[in-house]
Amino acid sequence: MELISSFAERIGSYRIKNKMTLAALSEKLGIPAQTLSRYELSQRVPKVDTVNLIASRLGCNPLWLQGYDVSMSLEDFSEDSEMNDYLEQLKNREELRMLFSVTRDATKQDIEQAVRIIMALRTDR
Repeated sequence: MELISSFAERIGSYRIKNKMTLAALSEKLGIPAQTLSRYELSQRVPKVDTVNLIASRLGCNPLWLQGYDVSMSLEDFSEDSEMNDYLEQLKNREELRMLFSVTRDATKQDIEQAVRIIMALRTDR
């Protein structure tokens, strides 16, 4: 699964594609328009729980919304038990949310290097 876009691009394209104003999307999501504007301008990054809430209210896959190269369809997402397990871990473990957050804009090479480092740390125990 590769990151090909950003949350800002996806939320903005969703709004434009559905011919919605910022105010209309704000009302649909129950999120202040100013906050949504900051998301679209990449001035603010939503927490995982917020992404999941937005995806749920929009009826789309939260991974697609975050910019990953996956289907936008929520049906495809809900059937992926491995992905559901990952999301459950993200919800329940603060350290995994922190790790996910700091790797958000990382390149594939950055992530592969981080994985090698973590694996090396685990073998040193």
